[in-house]
Amino acid sequence: NLTGVQTCALPILVLIRGVARLNESDAVDTLLRVLDDRAPALQVTAATALGILKARAAVDELTDALFDENASLQRAALSALVTIGDRQCVPVLIDLLETRDVARRKETVKALQTLTAQKFGDNPEAWKRWWGSQ
Repeated sequence: NLTGVQTCALPILVLIRGVARLNESDAVDTLLRVLDDRAPALQVTAATALGILKARAAVDELTDALFDENASLQRAALSALVTIGDRQCVPVLIDLLETRDVARRKETVKALQTLTAQKFGDNPEAWKRWWGSQ
């Protein structure tokens, strides 16, 4: 009998092994389909893998995942976006600074600082002024 953790880890291991056999383009396509799945553990794994692959083709989908109801997927998508390093998500991150969730705001500030090398704290107006000047 598999425990809950093993049951959750098994599909993740299968996903990782399957993706490892694909070329990078096919891997990104496969991971994007998994990201669109409703299995939270697989979504988080797919987001993480897209970050590891630095898949610029996934930036739009990862940005959309920032608004998923699954907080773990939100964090994985944010981390992947930072790892990818594509600044096209910056306007969305600036908008996320207006959330009431203090922890999420802090994570977003760190992501913005890493992506932009700027330090405006959690002040969305300062970030918007700076971004508008870019």
